[in-house]
Amino acid sequence: MESPSAEPPKRRAGRPRSVLLRLYRAAVLVAVVLLIRGAAAPPAAPGVEAPDGARLVAEIFYPGAAQISPRDQAKGAHLVADANGNALGYFVLTSPEADDIIGYSGPTRTMVAFGADGTVLGVEVLASGDTEDHLAMVVADPRFLRQFEGKTWEELGATQTIDGVSGATLTSSAIAEGILRRVRGKAPSLRFPKPLALADARRFFPGATALESGAVLGAGGALLGHLLRTSPHADNLIGYRGPSDILIALGPDNETVRGIALRDSYDSSDYVAYLDGRFLALYDGMTLGEIAGAGEVEGVSGATMTSQTVALAVRTAARRTLEARAREVGAKPRFDATNVGTIAVLAAGLTMAFTRLRGNRLLRTGFQLVLIVYFGLINGQLLSQALFAGWAENGVAWQLAPGLLSLAAAALLVPLLFGKNVYCHQICPHGAAQQLLRRAKTQKFAVPHIADRTLRALPFALLLLVVAVAVRRHDFDLAAIEPFDAYLLSAAGAATIAIAAGGLVASLFVPMAYCRYGCPTGALLTFLWAGGRADRFTRRDALALACVGFAAALRLT
Repeated sequence: MESPSAEPPKRRAGRPRSVLLRLYRAAVLVAVVLLIRGAAAPPAAPGVEAPDGARLVAEIFYPGAAQISPRDQAKGAHLVADANGNALGYFVLTSPEADDIIGYSGPTRTMVAFGADGTVLGVEVLASGDTEDHLAMVVADPRFLRQFEGKTWEELGATQTIDGVSGATLTSSAIAEGILRRVRGKAPSLRFPKPLALADARRFFPGATALESGAVLGAGGALLGHLLRTSPHADNLIGYRGPSDILIALGPDNETVRGIALRDSYDSSDYVAYLDGRFLALYDGMTLGEIAGAGEVEGVSGATMTSQTVALAVRTAARRTLEARAREVGAKPRFDATNVGTIAVLAAGLTMAFTRLRGNRLLRTGFQLVLIVYFGLINGQLLSQALFAGWAENGVAWQLAPGLLSLAAAALLVPLLFGKNVYCHQICPHGAAQQLLRRAKTQKFAVPHIADRTLRALPFALLLLVVAVAVRRHDFDLAAIEPFDAYLLSAAGAATIAIAAGGLVASLFVPMAYCRYGCPTGALLTFLWAGGRADRFTRRDALALACVGFAAALRLT
């Protein structure tokens, strides 16, 4: 007779195998993501010439344009002039500075055109890695892109709130964030277009060997100090006859003034000559904060307007520099109503999954209706292959979509760690709709065994399609192979509506038909599922390894 102690060792032996299996499944997913990520095109480097698309769009804003300058390496702007060399304005692109700002599934390259008066003429989307349906909603909204028009560079950079597009909140927010980040950098100047040079730094730091983004470096890369200028912050401050561009040298602390000097001026040369060393030394030893809060400075006799304007220009530049630094504090997640609502739905779904509340039919039905109406039709932050592929290619939208990121993390990790497919079973609106339709009094159809096995392979085949599209960067809308965009009625394409409607009709006769036979996202989460019968190596684990090989082969071809 077998001793009672014989069984426990078997259970203990099974646990390491279970852990290894879960690690294997996680490793397969990570490997595919890395292959997709490695295949993604790197962010565009600052180019010498404006991309063809940008040059064509520039003609819309500058009808008389005959010259478009190469990208200014210091400020990233393209100056536009007519045939006689008269400045018509300039435009900037949000790429590459904002390439890491992800909307729903990818970044968007946008062009912001400024007129000769320094105000925004218009904004145009040039290219996007986001889903076609979401982007189309943004472009079609007449109010979104026009809300930037008429603002100066500084006004745009100081903007705190931007009206998004309902139904495409993540995409429109990412476009707005990209524009704001771009203009919160250094503005170009039409009056003093010449960028800072090493010769400017050597006026204060004779041992300077390099000037990198305003940092002055000496021998061996030692930091000697920093160099600022009052242009373009003070280009509109007119002395006796015109504006001046002033150099401001700061120490290694990037706060304390080492000296100021006149770099260029449109003012009268006679009055500029009156600016003696004593006046220019007024700010030596002061910090930017002290300068920003200082009052008016007594001007130089004989050149009062010129000297007082120079002092005001220095104070203005100090204030704008400090404002820009304050905005550069580390990015924080945005917990708006949409994100908070997503997290609330996730919390409710986890509660249903891990408690006996899921057995309360009335409560479960109410929650399913909430999922369909609120989470699907109103909130719209659903998981999909378009989302996962976009994040694998471009990175995760953690700042704009902390709720969606939390939902994705739970959907991927809970099956691995706790053996519960919480998203498919408790949270997915399309799954909730099918569960409700199971109660309909219709004749249920038993799918023949051979047809059942064949149809169950379709989600995996769709996963292979997703991998192929993502690795090879094909221009294919992955949202069109799933029904989830159909819940955003204003964004839905014909294909996704057809899949959604067809899946719901089929579920009247075959319970959970779409989940069984059509959902690649469900297939991915089921692969990670490590509970019950799923807690052993099966054919799907071998197929998953084949998927990694497939992705690797695509990378090599």
